[in-house]
Amino acid sequence: MEFISPFSMQQTFRNCTLILFFSLLFSSAFAQHRGTGPYTAGIGLRGGFLYGISYKQFLNSRGAIEAILGTRWQGYSLTGLFEYQRETKFSEDLDWYVGFGAHAGTYEERYFLTNVAKKNSSKSVVAIGVDAVVGAEYKVVKVPVTFGLDFKPFMDLVNGNQNYLDAALTIRYTFN
Repeated sequence: MEFISPFSMQQTFRNCTLILFFSLLFSSAFAQHRGTGPYTAGIGLRGGFLYGISYKQFLNSRGAIEAILGTRWQGYSLTGLFEYQRETKFSEDLDWYVGFGAHAGTYEERYFLTNVAKKNSSKSVVAIGVDAVVGAEYKVVKVPVTFGLDFKPFMDLVNGNQNYLDAALTIRYTFN
């Protein structure tokens, strides 16, 4: 395996972040010309194994994209998800959703890797992988707020080759 310097790892993370940001920006511009779901967009806090800031933008009445800027293992990650969202039969304000996406992150090696020999390391590592998500989201009728509960397994394909199970509660302020 080839050694990657921390400088090139930071460049890789920066480039992945920029690609995801511009994808979301162009998707948001496109979404303004299509129908929206229960709300147009929402931003809020996500608390779980990976905790941070969540932004969700509807592309049409059933499809949304979500970006999660999260922190874990003394580092940061950016996750992009495409989600298919539908009403439940219980309430028109309660939706379920499923989706998939990808993530890229940079973490301190001693927290990220489970190898005992790496516990004293101060190097950063970049992890890139795939994500899935399934969850439910409740839109409060009289105030522009949603509460979401999701289960998001993810797998690192670069630097780690590990599987993780993430569950979280997300609270978002919504825009119509």
